[in-house]
Amino acid sequence: MGQDAEVLSDAQQIASDVASIKTDVQQAITLLQGSNSQSDPQVAAAIKLLQGAHGDLATTDASLKAAVTAATPLAVDQKSLAFSLVANAPATLTATGGVGPYSAASDNAAIATVAPGPTLGTFVVTALAVGTCNVTISDATTPTPQSVVVPVSVGQ
Repeated sequence: MGQDAEVLSDAQQIASDVASIKTDVQQAITLLQGSNSQSDPQVAAAIKLLQGAHGDLATTDASLKAAVTAATPLAVDQKSLAFSLVANAPATLTATGGVGPYSAASDNAAIATVAPGPTLGTFVVTALAVGTCNVTISDATTPTPQSVVVPVSVGQ
């Protein structure tokens, strides 16, 4: 395993651990809020402390997810598509990396359309007329989704 893969694996494990701790902290808050001793100043202080920790963990969780996403950029299995209207067989694009769910759009549906494929992360492109267009596959990375543009060429 290369150094980049090890760092990514470590980041994914840390993100998983933080998410687990965040869940445990939320359960502790819920238990304390449901207790009969909520009017006790020490219990109230513990709730406030845990709520602050929960907020910090949420921020850390989001940062780790962003770091993991940056380490796994969105990719599409084909760099371009070329169709012949005579053969007119649809093509499938597969997205990997980034953050799902993925979406896809054609910038000229008169030339080629794109629709979700049979499995998650796949899209079926169908040629309709001679010309060129682009199919853009995007992920759900926030705040700015990643996108990959696949040029499509349709000939006779």
